[in-house]
Amino acid sequence: MAKISGIELKNHRALEGKEGYGFSADIYLDEKKAGEVYDYADGSIDYTFRFVSPEKEVKVTNTVTQYFKKNPSVDVGKIYETPISDIDMEHLPIMDMMDTCFELTVFFEKLADLTVKEQEFRKGIVDGYSQLVYIGYYSVAGIPTPKDSLYYCPTNFKTENILKKAREQHKTAHMTVYRSLEDFVLI
Repeated sequence: MAKISGIELKNHRALEGKEGYGFSADIYLDEKKAGEVYDYADGSIDYTFRFVSPEKEVKVTNTVTQYFKKNPSVDVGKIYETPISDIDMEHLPIMDMMDTCFELTVFFEKLADLTVKEQEFRKGIVDGYSQLVYIGYYSVAGIPTPKDSLYYCPTNFKTENILKKAREQHKTAHMTVYRSLEDFVLI
């Protein structure tokens, strides 16, 4: 299962809201249910969380906070809609700017996205593919941004060709290649 720092989502379900698509899922920490998360796709920034107990809420929140302390540049490009290369990481107080609710939302958005990609990877394996290639784009003010894409590829396919074509379309294209289920487990 897709997992970040021991946290995973189970029973992931897509929801259609007023502002697009969201999801609901059960939150598991170290293989035990800790709560639920909802993105109602209603245009609000925050997700709704329901934890099974105050203790589980504290454990999940502390785990998420530790994840961001270990990985301070995670999602900064997305948060600021600027390529990461244009951000002065040394002078950006990431933990000071994020309140706990926003931190949880960013974390679970990333985990939900990873969960969906893992589901797609599993479908590709069943169909005989061995790689899933994700092409994403950082937003730059004033420049239209293409939609992110997923490609199923056989073992001997040169994935660099996909990135090269994507960068011809938009210079901020970046690529992640998934070759095994272990690629969906982040520390």
